Amino acid sequence: MLDATWPSVVPALPLFLAGANDRLQEVCIALDGFLDFTGRWDEWLALSQQAEARAVAAGDHDNAGWRAYQAGWVHRLRGQAEAVLACADRAAAHWQQAFPPGSPGQAGTRERATALRLRGLGHRLQEDYPAAIAAFREVVELFRSLAAESVDVALALNSLAGAEHHSGDFDAAERDWGFLRRAIASFYVVTA
Repeated sequence: MLDATWPSVVPALPLFLAGANDRLQEVCIALDGFLDFTGRWDEWLALSQQAEARAVAAGDHDNAGWRAYQAGWVHRLRGQAEAVLACADRAAAHWQQAFPPGSPGQAGTRERATALRLRGLGHRLQEDYPAAIAAFREVVELFRSLAAESVDVALALNSLAGAEHHSGDFDAAERDWGFLRRAIASFYVVTA
């Protein structure tokens, strides 16, 4: 339905960009999946970058981090390693401001892991597999500190195993894909 009405939605985006930051961030969250899966990467990138700037101006560093991450994801889809790494740096910096050291509990752990995973994906695009593997290993540990088994852990294990595979370390890749298979099997048994 959104795809069919998209030509009438696009002209409204500048109104959201000029309006309240909270509403703009809600619109970005609502449109992320749609823009990704319909291949509207140019619109997604432009919206993410402008919404990141609006969030920074509003002192909303958490959402600024997510918009930088989304921009980085678009660059990853396009195979633009340097831009991915720049977005990972921006996301990490925003989240560091949103969740400064000493924040209570696990505040910022998921965000730190998310920015680090984006950095690992940038290294993988550069074919710098040792840097990608190191980043993904840390991501797995950060996500496991939040929950031993989760979708985030599974995605991190898949990224790690993929980088290991591309580096030629097939034994490590098989081991980590094995962890992933067991995690998925366990997840489905628990939730079934």
